[in-house]
Amino acid sequence: NDGFDNRNDFIEISFGNDVTQIRNFINTGCSNLKTVKFGNKVESILANFGNSLEAMSVYSYNTTPPALEHAFANKTYMQGTLYVPKGCKDVYLAADGWKDFWNVEEISSITDNNLSYNFLDDNTLALIPDATGDIYSGQVVIPATVEVDGEVYKVSTIEANAFDNAYGVTSVIIEDSKEPLTIGEREEEITDNNYRVLLSDCKLDSVYVGRELTYQIKEIETPKYVLYNNSPFTNNAYLSKVTVGPEVATMGGAMFYGCRNIRNVYATGMIPPLEAEFETQVYEKATLTIPKGTLEAYTTTAGWEEFLNIVEEKVFSDIIENVNQPKTPVVVVSNGELNVMNGSASEIAVYNMSGNLIYRGVNRPVRIDIHGVYIVIVDGIAAKVVI
Repeated sequence: NDGFDNRNDFIEISFGNDVTQIRNFINTGCSNLKTVKFGNKVESILANFGNSLEAMSVYSYNTTPPALEHAFANKTYMQGTLYVPKGCKDVYLAADGWKDFWNVEEISSITDNNLSYNFLDDNTLALIPDATGDIYSGQVVIPATVEVDGEVYKVSTIEANAFDNAYGVTSVIIEDSKEPLTIGEREEEITDNNYRVLLSDCKLDSVYVGRELTYQIKEIETPKYVLYNNSPFTNNAYLSKVTVGPEVATMGGAMFYGCRNIRNVYATGMIPPLEAEFETQVYEKATLTIPKGTLEAYTTTAGWEEFLNIVEEKVFSDIIENVNQPKTPVVVVSNGELNVMNGSASEIAVYNMSGNLIYRGVNRPVRIDIHGVYIVIVDGIAAKVVI
């Protein structure tokens, strides 16, 4: 329709991933429009954006060029820029309507929540060094997905140099996901002088691993090292607290190789992850905390049974005593979902009133399908909510 005629206050229009066709959207007006973005489900564009006085930036996220009539002014075709998915430039340059653009660039990187990513060939994202020229610091939360202009992309990889010189990073949270996360391999030849992994420069105090990690372990020939373990945590002398999320079914072996100062390990899965491996010092000095009712499973599983100090979580009666204390989590409940508004990157646990653990992890919101009363715990404090 022409409901946006003469809207000179509009400088950007975005069509989300639920839009497949655009017809007669603009006929006149919008003379100050600078940016138009089309989601990756858009198949045809039968609209006129030609009245803008600006040389517009046009983003098309569909890997197949949508059907397009002459929708833009000559100024946009000649002086504006068309941005397309990585690897799709040639396809757009051969497509009617799109080939009229003089300037076409592939979308190579984005920044979201202070983290930078590159688009990969499979249309997933790789975490890269800060594209703004800054260096990551403090607590870093690596999401499972990132939303870009209404389109959701999976984070599938972390490039090997993403945290180089990031000495200020003290905590890393890898959000829960059933999809594995690949740790990039360094290209340079490994020697005693340059042996380093993803988080070698980070003075980590704690990590939360919410998804399985894929990394390389291989033998190398140097006087000092006989094993190259590309786990991001290898040899981190500062690491003291480790939490393994419920989606992790296997730890890949030697995930915490050389991390001798870990003193608290929290395993949240009801089934012990396979291929767990810690240093002798950790087995002797650390405390392993496991879900209530899983003691037999953990004490009979390789990689976990070696811990000398294993405790189950507090019984529910102990937890519920902390409900409605002066300081409680701020929990918002809407449409069967609960969202914790404070402690935004902290691990949360949800119990039903029978004391059964319903969810543990860092993702928000948490979907609860059965109506009832629940206990939500964040940073050691609890609140009672009704779904």
